[in-house]
Amino acid sequence: MIAKLNSKKFLFSSTLALGVLTGVGITAAPAQAAGFTQTSTLEWDNGTSNFRDDAATTFDPADVDDTFNVTFSPASITGEAAVFAASGDFAPYFNLGSVYTVNGGLGATETFIIDKASIITVGSAIEAEFTLDNDLQFIFEPVDVPGASVTATLPQFQQNGDPTKFLGELIQDGSVEFELEEGEWEFVINDPGLGADPIIEGTAASSVMEFGQDAFSTVGGNYGADGTVVVVANGVPEPASILGLLAVGGLGLGLKRKKQSKQLPV
Repeated sequence: MIAKLNSKKFLFSSTLALGVLTGVGITAAPAQAAGFTQTSTLEWDNGTSNFRDDAATTFDPADVDDTFNVTFSPASITGEAAVFAASGDFAPYFNLGSVYTVNGGLGATETFIIDKASIITVGSAIEAEFTLDNDLQFIFEPVDVPGASVTATLPQFQQNGDPTKFLGELIQDGSVEFELEEGEWEFVINDPGLGADPIIEGTAASSVMEFGQDAFSTVGGNYGADGTVVVVANGVPEPASILGLLAVGGLGLGLKRKKQSKQLPV
């Protein structure tokens, strides 16, 4: 049985608007002293390819189609994502509100697979669970730090072997919405200028991934993602814990509030 999607409702648009955070400077990650715990957060968003019709078809139990494809930050809209949060170890590589290429400007493409047995009707909407066909991966190459790269991967399977899952909803008007239900981002920061070892390499303690497209858009939708990694003094990422949850309390809600405010023209 799957949980009900939360009450937030996105308005996805055929046009992308990038918000810019003002008054927030970039700060270097502090050195990790004994007993120090570092919390690092990365949040990014942008538009998607046009996927609504293909996604909507999968919600029909009688239809043979059980997959749809989405490209996040496709080349058709510059292949870039705006970064709205970059703290801790992520901070030296991103200027808040700026845009960065995703996978060399090609965007990140993923195939989503519906579990037809999970389809349920909730009021006037239809809901179902979806899994990934492959790892979903975003590679950023910050222009201000030549040779460095920041990789965010949502693996097809979680560390416990269970598949990463999204909860999808087909709304009565034809809009579709999806949000990460089970699974965590995995981050790697490589900076040859600071040595051969990754600056960060670990699983997030808190993860968000949301995307969708409204019924009136004929071009594409929007997406938003964020993850927070908690690292203790010895440099080992700390798994999801009370500490991690407290450190990022309200982060996902903040993303959703921002998305709600994106009521863009069609």
